[in-house]
Amino acid sequence: MELRRNQKHMRWRFYILCWLMLAPPAWSRILLRWTQTDVPPAKALGVSHLVVPWNPHSTSILESARRQGFQVYVQASPDQVPQIHAAGQKAIAGIVVDIAPAQVAQSSDILEKLRGQYPALKFVLLDPNGKQPEMKGTMVVKRDGVLEITSPTAQPWIDSNVPLVRFQQGFRPEQVRLYTFSWDSPNDVQQKQGPTSEDYSLAVAEANALHADLILALPEELERGLVANNTAALALWKKLIPYLETASKSENLQPAANIGVVTTDYDSAYEPMNLMARHNIPFRVLPMANLSASSVAGLSMLLLFAAPNAQLASVISDFASAGGTVV
Repeated sequence: MELRRNQKHMRWRFYILCWLMLAPPAWSRILLRWTQTDVPPAKALGVSHLVVPWNPHSTSILESARRQGFQVYVQASPDQVPQIHAAGQKAIAGIVVDIAPAQVAQSSDILEKLRGQYPALKFVLLDPNGKQPEMKGTMVVKRDGVLEITSPTAQPWIDSNVPLVRFQQGFRPEQVRLYTFSWDSPNDVQQKQGPTSEDYSLAVAEANALHADLILALPEELERGLVANNTAALALWKKLIPYLETASKSENLQPAANIGVVTTDYDSAYEPMNLMARHNIPFRVLPMANLSASSVAGLSMLLLFAAPNAQLASVISDFASAGGTVV
């Protein structure tokens, strides 16, 4: 019991920290991922956007969701877009494009091509590589029948989506920042119980703090419970509604930071970005190809994770000559 109280306390400390990072009003949209044919009214869930994965049976879910007052997005791969267009789904709010990992580098080109082919449809790019936000303290994990207990550390172990969103801001500033994640269930008990109301609230709070849109995945059992007006499901969701009822803003604000992370890709700079986020060190991501005197203005440090060409090297040299630190 003491362990559970400690973990819950740590989760809520991180939750409060998320809100303090950037004060309200909120700046994100929360979209619920839905897979059940029946859908509760939008007013009952406290949200107005649903995301429905595309498959041959999606049309019935889309119709049900629209009747219940939702703006409905379809999650699909680029190859599935012609099917959606042929099905005549003109009433959808947009298509959430789920691009395969091998095509991530070409994501902007893929979106531009889709928008050219289907100008009447709205497309947004999904990054599915998010993490469940949480602060990990002392944990007990059962592996192969053996209980393992982690030891405490001086620095809290925080899993967050700061690196993911900062990278999106730097490399795709013109696109809506949209991500999702899978719930982490380290043992059979937690997997059966599903996420708690605190888990959901924390995910919403982080998205708001990061000014990003979040597709919140719901376990099928919770979806069925909400449709059936199950007491436990409704009680859980009632706790979450106050955090979902937040205003959405569209201003494209830049993070306040004096450190620039210069890179050509996400993976090479991920771990340093992750560590800076854990230590509450604010940073901005700068694509190496777009490095210029104006992009580094106001920064005091550059962290390089790629080799610059001669032209970009001069920008870095001038930055250092003006008193900046280059690592």
